Amino acid sequence: VSTQSTWGQNSYFMDVKCPSCFAITIVFSHVSRVVVCASCNSVLAQPTGGKSRLTEGSSFRRKPE
Repeated sequence: VSTQSTWGQNSYFMDVKCPSCFAITIVFSHVSRVVVCASCNSVLAQPTGGKSRLTEGSSFRRKPE
């Protein structure tokens, strides 16, 4: 089963780098809950009702399908 048929064509997973400790966390593009860094508990992403809002200073890379 393709992930695109399940979540839609505008959804994807991404690697997000924490701006505080530089740890990498895998985050879904449309989060429904606040995502925190497992290492330092900094907020990485917040839900907006659509695409998630990443914390200022964090960087991301879209995961290949």
